[in-house]
Amino acid sequence: MTKFLPNTKILVYLLLSLFISFTHAALIIVKPNAKNNFFNIYEALEIANEGDVIRLTAGEFNLEKVLLIKKDNLKLEGAGRKATILSIDHSKFPLVVNKSNNFTLQDLTMQLDEQELSKFSKRTFKNVSFERFSLEKKPSQIRKRYVNW
Repeated sequence: MTKFLPNTKILVYLLLSLFISFTHAALIIVKPNAKNNFFNIYEALEIANEGDVIRLTAGEFNLEKVLLIKKDNLKLEGAGRKATILSIDHSKFPLVVNKSNNFTLQDLTMQLDEQELSKFSKRTFKNVSFERFSLEKKPSQIRKRYVNW
């Protein structure tokens, strides 16, 4: 019986090692408009693997096109609802196209224009979870007029 115990420990260790290596998620950090920024949100979504976390640092991210989610179990996580803002011109494109299972939006705020804000419903998002998520009206753009004196 004593010979069986060391072999069992080795087998359990190997199984745990395999499980951890297959379930380990990568963390991809994205900064808004930073110099030497290696990734933007779109590139991060493209290189992410199933189960990865894309962390957006504090700041405002202006989305210029749809967020296309193709991989399962991804998480798009901000630095907090007051710290990370996704500013979206929703009238030009759909907000998120989710072709995956279990996509999570967490710890961030989305800003939409007033018309699109009134249409927003979490029920329209299939397989998307919202955690510590806020939705706000996008501040109106102030147009400056320059006058030559």
